[in-house]
Formats: sequence, C-alpha cells, structure tokens
Amino acid sequence: MRLKSLKILVLVLVLLNFAPAIMAYTPQYADETQSVRLRWRSNVIPVSISSSFLKQNLNIKADSDVEGALRRSLEAWENVADIKFQEVFTEKQTISPAGKAGDGVSLITIAQTSENLLLFAGDASEIAARTRIFFNRRGVITEADIVLNPYAQFSTDGTIGTFDLEATLTHEIGHLLGLEHSTVVASTMFASQSKNGVYSLPNFSSRTLAEDDKAGIRALYGCDSSDEDCGGGISGKLTAPPKKGLGNYEVFAEDVESGRTIASVSVDAEGNFRFEGLNAGKYRLFAKSALKKSVSVEEIGEVEVEKNKTASLNHKLEFKQTNFAVQFIG
Repeated sequence: MRLKSLKILVLVLVLLNFAPAIMAYTPQYADETQSVRLRWRSNVIPVSISSSFLKQNLNIKADSDVEGALRRSLEAWENVADIKFQEVFTEKQTISPAGKAGDGVSLITIAQTSENLLLFAGDASEIAARTRIFFNRRGVITEADIVLNPYAQFSTDGTIGTFDLEATLTHEIGHLLGLEHSTVVASTMFASQSKNGVYSLPNFSSRTLAEDDKAGIRALYGCDSSDEDCGGGISGKLTAPPKKGLGNYEVFAEDVESGRTIASVSVDAEGNFRFEGLNAGKYRLFAKSALKKSVSVEEIGEVEVEKNKTASLNHKLEFKQTNFAVQFIG
C-alpha cells in the first residue's frame, strides 16, 4: 500500500516548565494497544531549520550560539544510535496545521506566525516548546515539526529566567525521533524543564543524554556501529497473586556496579516489560507502582546482559507498601 493511501494521524507533544512526569522511557505509539511504535522509515532523517533561528530574533538572547546549539542537539542523538540527520536551512517559518497530512517538511522554528502561536494559546511563557508529529497506521513518521515557544525567552549562556536553547532542542528532537517522556529525573526526556536560575544555576543538564535516553533511542534505531558493548536487552513478566490486580507498574534497571538508574519502562496490561539497547553488564531490576497515594517498590532480581542477546527475568509481585514517593535518578 502506498503511503499516500494511508490515513495520516497527528500527535502533539509538549515540554513544560513544570509538569508531572508522564511515563518511563517509552516510544510513542500509533495505536491504543501500544503495539505499533513510531519511528522514521529510514535511519537518515531530514530536518529543515527555519531562518527564524538565524535572523535577529527577540526571543533569543543576542550573541547566543544558535547554530552551535542546533548542531550539538542533533549530534547528541546521532552519537548514540544508528541515525543521521540531513539538515537544510529554509525560509519556511510555519509548521503544518493539525488535521492534515502535512507538507512533508520537518521544520524546526521559533517564528511568531499565527499557526505557531496557536500551539501555545493560554500557556504563554511557561512552556518551552511543542512537537507535532504526523504518522501513518504502520507507525511510520512522515513529518515532525518542532516549535519553540515564540512567547518565551531562550539563551545559550545560562541567563536567569530564560530556557536553555540547546537543552530544549535536544528534548524536542527526542520527540521528533519517536520518544515519549521519561520518569527518570536526570534524563533529557524528563517531562519538565526548568528555566535557568533555579537554585541560581544554569539548566544545562538536558543537553547531555542520560543512559535512559540512550536505551530508548537505541530501542528504536539500533546502536551506533562504533559502540562495541551496546545491543543487549531484558524481557520479563510481572504476575500478581490471585484476587490481586496487577495495576499500573513500571520496571527500572539499575547498574549493579555504579548504582545508577540506566533505564525505566512501563509494564503492559498483561505484565510484560522489555528493555532494549542496553550495554553489556549486570543489572538489578525493581518494580514500582505508578499509583500516587500508595507506592509499592519491589526488587525483581539481578540479570546479566550480553551484547545482541536478551536476558529473561520474571517476578511475582508481593505488594509490599512503602510510605514515600520514589523517583528514578539517572
């Protein structure tokens, strides 16, 4: 079936100044059953950079390293997975409207056009950016447009009260590639981004991908050919005792040697979970309830991951309760 004969669907993702986390390292999906993951058909991905970034723009602090921020944000993803961006500069300013198949141009823009401004109606300066994705029923992304908030202020030097341009772009490019938000606090794909100046510090952390981000993008596009240890995975299933519902759970993997959270994934309705794109090594797995009031965290066990192999680890939940909230720190 030719692409033009397929129904094109649209998804809009948002990066907030402050917002609750949505889900763990997770791909975006084309269907409600979450069986068809979104990704580009080719590992060579075209992006068009609007001249609104390169011309004088009141939303970007003067003397900011705009071209450097754009280039580094793309390279952050290229350097960890088997992908390559094809960049062109364009005079185009406005993203494709919702409800249509789009124009086929994956635009990155900050222009104050009416269509771009509509994406931020009522949100003013508290949202850093939005990404609108067009895709077909097979989960093939056909276009992804990124709009940095034309109402907000950006910089590359940590100016207090501004969003970091490079951090914002790196996050949104993750959406453009097919990733959802993550609950790993230190990850680039964490749902919220603070402005520079919180605790009097610049907010540069999202410029650098966390292990959770790397695992997520490798699950979609594979490992970079130069990474000799990458390519392993873990699959498993959580089960519940009789008369106990499984509920809403996430599983996170901790590197045994360093103690760092490497990745976190959501558990499906049948209790299945799967990690992909992991480096070879030993991991300790935990299951965490996503319920707000009653937090249950259980250790599943340890597993050894080898390159290009998928280890297996299953666990029957015991529903041990704790009275504190848990956040993953990568």
